[in-house]
Amino acid sequence: MTLVFAMGILRDGGLNRQQKDLLVRLCFQYSPLIGRILSGSCPPDDREDLIQECFLRLAEHTDRLAELTPPQVTRYVQRVIRSVLIDYRRKKRVYISLEDCAEELEDSGCSPELFCEQRETFARFHQQWGELPTVDQDLFYLKYLLELPDEEIAQRLGISPGSVRTYLSRARKHARKLIKLD
Repeated sequence: MTLVFAMGILRDGGLNRQQKDLLVRLCFQYSPLIGRILSGSCPPDDREDLIQECFLRLAEHTDRLAELTPPQVTRYVQRVIRSVLIDYRRKKRVYISLEDCAEELEDSGCSPELFCEQRETFARFHQQWGELPTVDQDLFYLKYLLELPDEEIAQRLGISPGSVRTYLSRARKHARKLIKLD
């Protein structure tokens, strides 16, 4: 399906021959990666649409992609996937009423004060996200957003599973410092 979609872009997208070749290579090379990442992050019904959205965004930047080295292209594709997932989650956000929220707070045993404090901490963390080193961002993304086990994170980053725990500990410590400095 993704290849059929890519062929539609190639016919109708107004791309030159080099851009088309690059997009086809990206489609063959990164479709499995994009599919694996999205498989744990969204329902199967939405997965194909999100894969197509990733390739649409990549098609918009073929000139830039042509200038990058293969590792840079991989990081760029990962950032596109992350961006598509963030947009997807924002669009799918379910809003609940204040009464439902109050009931949920009562059921969880969390006081409104603690809940507000946690939200403020998260907001500060969100503001400081760009200040974190890329490695820390990647670790948080793989561990907490994609919920991957340490072994898979280690494999993706080319480090040992024990190192993943060490790096995550350092990343959390660094994030705490950033939040407190704000």
